[in-house]
Amino acid sequence: MQRQAYIQLHALLCEIRDHVEDEHDVPDDAFDAYDALSVRPVHVHLTKEQHQRAIGHLLAGIGQTIDEPPRDSPPPAS
Repeated sequence: MQRQAYIQLHALLCEIRDHVEDEHDVPDDAFDAYDALSVRPVHVHLTKEQHQRAIGHLLAGIGQTIDEPPRDSPPPAS
């Protein structure tokens, strides 16, 4: 994968994060590792490895968050 593709994926995952945060109760620490990085999709001058690391942290936070049911969803049927 080329660096530009990683940057595009990084940007897409940031959009997904925003959506997930709107729809789900996000654990307090879900995106701490990502937020601690100084790598954002607009930082096109950074290496693809830095964007890969950021993508990994975003995926982990999204995965941790979507394991929980969405807000305002009915409880599962018993």
